[in-house]
Amino acid sequence: MNNIHLTRGANPGAVCDFINSCYDSGTNLHSFQYVKGGRVVAKVALSPYSFIEKMLVYSLSKSFTSACVGVAQSEGILNIDERIVDIFPDKCPDIISENLSEMRIKDCLCMTSGHSACVFEHLQNQKGPVRYFLSQPLDYRPGTTFVYSTAATFICGAAVTKRSGMNLLDYLYEKVLKKMDLEKPEWRSCPDGSKFGGTGLVISGDSIPEFGKMICNGGVYKGKKIIPEEWIKTASSIHSVTPKNGTADWTAGYGYQFWLNARGGFRGDGAYGQLCMIFPERDIVFTVLSESINMQKEVDCVYRLLDEIDKPDDGRIEELKTLVQTLYLPEKCKSDFKRVEYKPKKNIAGISAIVLDPCDDGIVVSLECDYKTQKIQCGNGFYKKNQLLLKNLTPGIWTKFIEEKPREINVYASYNDSSQNEITVTLRHIDAPHTQVWHFPKKEDGDWYITMHCGALNPQIVKTPVIINR
Repeated sequence: MNNIHLTRGANPGAVCDFINSCYDSGTNLHSFQYVKGGRVVAKVALSPYSFIEKMLVYSLSKSFTSACVGVAQSEGILNIDERIVDIFPDKCPDIISENLSEMRIKDCLCMTSGHSACVFEHLQNQKGPVRYFLSQPLDYRPGTTFVYSTAATFICGAAVTKRSGMNLLDYLYEKVLKKMDLEKPEWRSCPDGSKFGGTGLVISGDSIPEFGKMICNGGVYKGKKIIPEEWIKTASSIHSVTPKNGTADWTAGYGYQFWLNARGGFRGDGAYGQLCMIFPERDIVFTVLSESINMQKEVDCVYRLLDEIDKPDDGRIEELKTLVQTLYLPEKCKSDFKRVEYKPKKNIAGISAIVLDPCDDGIVVSLECDYKTQKIQCGNGFYKKNQLLLKNLTPGIWTKFIEEKPREINVYASYNDSSQNEITVTLRHIDAPHTQVWHFPKKEDGDWYITMHCGALNPQIVKTPVIINR
């Protein structure tokens, strides 16, 4: 099977138990890879997902930004002891506070910028994001107080851009990923083109373990020096204590855009369960792409797998094959679907009509949008792959700002008509770690609404009354 790779010595039963324990604790796995000694020992993608498709990894982006800073310092174009105000003198406010004057790159790297809260939600929509960052009040002296901040990572990436003359994505690709023969990812941007830095990286599941292998090997990849070993040692050391930051693996300390693990080693991680866990002393890299509601439980599942995977083969390979193919398999319903039309009230998604039509093996959902009609092919008892444009309908962390333009998304879609009250359409996002369920009423006084396993959605469109025509 293309979505399962186990070498001799990897216990399939331990892998089964890992998948089931993750699922039971609120983590839906997309894919994971276990690398030991630079060799892939276990590699699994759960249907309908794959390893090659690019996905938004949220704050795992931060560790890639850290790599860029390390390379920039080794090239002599940036020094982490530099003051932010010296890097961006033309973006500073008229009055520079004492705290702002003291803020250095390394303060931002270890999340002690001086802010009392992350300001990225507003920063990401600014035409002048650097100026916005520097204008925000600093309640603490830089270097003294840990406050996790995606905006702090943004300014580190912006510093690399300022000194290199390259946007952060191009710098990452040219200086790191291209040298490793990895494909170029995508990176979401502010309105002025500045890459987010602390989030927004969209990268394939196969690229992340290769990055982890390089980090685990002291910055060397297939004999090529990519990142200085000294930077990796520094970045993976504790620079901020985090005793009040939650559970065990988030109170073990923070380096330069890497978390310290409670059971040794360090990691990059992103919202909803994106992991690149590195254990240099054991020469192990473990990566996960997932949709998780409890990341500590997910990490605990990883620890248990690492304890069990090297045990003798227990003969459960067929069970594993079945589990991988069927865990997310949607329920098949009767195929007597009749065309139904919905007329929703005005909504910020720009949808004026919704039509559900039967087809040979499922239904087609047509969205009459103010920009272009979008069609979603939905399988009955299986998922169909779709590429479409949507605005204000896609999940994410920050939903305060309304999208003016649609953006391209990729989903696997299925439908179910078993309920007496509603028709459901399930969208498993490919380029984000989210699952959505769209609920369409069978009664004329019902509401069209959307739920998600995790993630957020603009509350203005969660409940949309509809008029039904059959």
